[in-house]
Amino acid sequence: MPATFATLDPAGLGMFAALIGGALHVAWQGERLAWLYLAALGCLIAGAGAYYLTQLEVIMPGPLTLQALNLGSVGECLLRALAHRINRLTRERDAAQQALIAALRESEQRLEQQVSARTRELAEANAQLTALAERDALTGLYNRRRFDAQLTEELARAQRSGRRRGLLLLDNDHFKDVNDFSGHTQGDVTLARLGRLVDSILQRRTDHACRVGGEEFMVLATDSTEEGLRQLGERLCSAVQAQHWPHPMQLCITVSVGLTLLASGDTPTSIYRRADAALHEAKRSGRNRCARAAPPH
Repeated sequence: MPATFATLDPAGLGMFAALIGGALHVAWQGERLAWLYLAALGCLIAGAGAYYLTQLEVIMPGPLTLQALNLGSVGECLLRALAHRINRLTRERDAAQQALIAALRESEQRLEQQVSARTRELAEANAQLTALAERDALTGLYNRRRFDAQLTEELARAQRSGRRRGLLLLDNDHFKDVNDFSGHTQGDVTLARLGRLVDSILQRRTDHACRVGGEEFMVLATDSTEEGLRQLGERLCSAVQAQHWPHPMQLCITVSVGLTLLASGDTPTSIYRRADAALHEAKRSGRNRCARAAPPH
């Protein structure tokens, strides 16, 4: 009989009690697998209890009571195996969820990158469309529509600030001869060169140039005096002549310039007419020169 109860030493019972207490604590905190481990220990305890009670002749021995310890051990093994299976499936589920979350995050990042790229492409396309709508295709300068809008804005600013603005109207001298004798292709080359030259001569970013149409160009000079406007016009005439671009009927390409200052009450139409009148005066005076139209008082 003493050998039968040899395993019931205080140290073993203490460790067993500590194991049960730990499992109960974990189970009480919501870990469902801990309940399975407790059930496995319960099977072992029940089998051991029945076995020892039989040995103490508290209960009558029988087929089940004699094998109670073995049956308890089998129940413990089965429940532990079940807990291990559930634990492995839980880990696999968690791993699959983590992989799915990682895949979703990667997909989200890829989608954000694609959206960002499409947004940039759309912005670039819109910028190109805006440029096409505002720029002259041959020279790259503002077209007449965009220039008129800019001129309207500058007129409003001039009236608010009192600062003077000036307008120059340029025209290729005898340009029809270039098209008639050298061909329209050469005419387009000349216009493109002239557009680039005019744009390069403008020293301030607030100054704007446009191709009015045909061989005519306009320049809007901000914060300009009458003398400064005249100097700009003469600089344009001299720069064009200095290029020595070929002309079929004269030594080289030249331009005539009409200029005027913006006045209070001006509209884009009124100031254009005044600059055009000055341009015709420059043509009548021999071309390759500037003429000025005084603003109304």
